Amino acid sequence: MKRFEFRLEPVRRLKSQLLEVEETRLSKLLRTEHDLQARLHRVHEELRDQARFLLESGSLPGHVLAGYAAFQSNSRRLGDSLTGEIADCRRAQAEQRARILELHVELELIEKLRDRRRQEWTRLLHKETDEMASEAFLSRLVRQAAEPRQQS
Repeated sequence: MKRFEFRLEPVRRLKSQLLEVEETRLSKLLRTEHDLQARLHRVHEELRDQARFLLESGSLPGHVLAGYAAFQSNSRRLGDSLTGEIADCRRAQAEQRARILELHVELELIEKLRDRRRQEWTRLLHKETDEMASEAFLSRLVRQAAEPRQQS
């Protein structure tokens, strides 16, 4: 009997490689979100630091206060932008997780099919081996039965 061959093995390998690529993409999205979160945290810290400075300074000239107002406005816009980017990143992560889950399911189905085919191949191999053993046994019995007649 020929050796076991699973015709869908190239498809299984391709799905496995695609899964690795998609997991790498998810990893990049997670790192991107982490970086965006860190930037947003720094923006919030800078706003708190500036607000603390203003409170501790007492009275300040108008141009300093105007500068702070512009800084605060720009920081809030940056914070809103970063928050939007984080939300986009999370949506992309959800889509990526869905692709990964789909590939996992497809790969699992292919592997189950491969296992079933291997089990069937093994069953046929055992059947063929048993048949060959039976034929060899019967052949030996026939030879042994014929030997005493030839000697007489």
